[in-house]
Amino acid sequence: MESNRGEKDCRFSFDHYRYILKKAERCDYKILSCDEYHKNRESLPERYVILRHDIEHYPDRAVEFAKIEAEFGFISTYFVRVHAKAYNIFNYKVYYDLKSIIEMGHEVGLHTEPIDFSRTSGEDPEKVFQKELEVLRVILSYPVKGVCPHVDWTEYNNIDFFKHIKLKQFGLHYHTYQSEFFKENFYVSDGQHYYWKNYQNGDLLKTKLCPCKIIEKGIPNIYLLTHPMNWFHTEYHLM
Repeated sequence: MESNRGEKDCRFSFDHYRYILKKAERCDYKILSCDEYHKNRESLPERYVILRHDIEHYPDRAVEFAKIEAEFGFISTYFVRVHAKAYNIFNYKVYYDLKSIIEMGHEVGLHTEPIDFSRTSGEDPEKVFQKELEVLRVILSYPVKGVCPHVDWTEYNNIDFFKHIKLKQFGLHYHTYQSEFFKENFYVSDGQHYYWKNYQNGDLLKTKLCPCKIIEKGIPNIYLLTHPMNWFHTEYHLM
């Protein structure tokens, strides 16, 4: 049973995430993974929420999201880094967490940083990207279809990499900052760690509305990004 706290405030608690999903369900929103959205562009429901999670740190917290979504029968997308400082995808526990997410029916994609990596290694960014993709596909035995550029604390923008390549040559369907995702939906992200960021038509708004408030407003096309590292069962990110 969800706690009252999940209903009364918009802190980044797993209780509140469950409340967001329950509100979406009650308001007749269809929940879509990134690949489902991309594949069904010609026949989208009247109201929908695209669920995306970027795993910067703590894959075990991503599992918490996956379990909550599975309670509702929802499928979402999880983007994984292959050379994150905070986790190793071939570590026993991390590997098990990622495979668990896949076994629950969720989509897994690559969270990539080819420009950042190439600047430190001196390697061609396209070769870096190809290796990242192959590593994730081989380790998880999973047909990765989507990719999400990672934004780090550098002057470089990994989104720029996708201006010069064709996704099909890598067997990919989409990246998460294509116009069809970023500009054609009301985009809401927890990227500032303690408040929500809202975007419309690709432009940052002054509002900082929680997804539950956006759903209450009846905005029909919502693109929701969370970073599991920001979320907790109790305050101060204690699990």
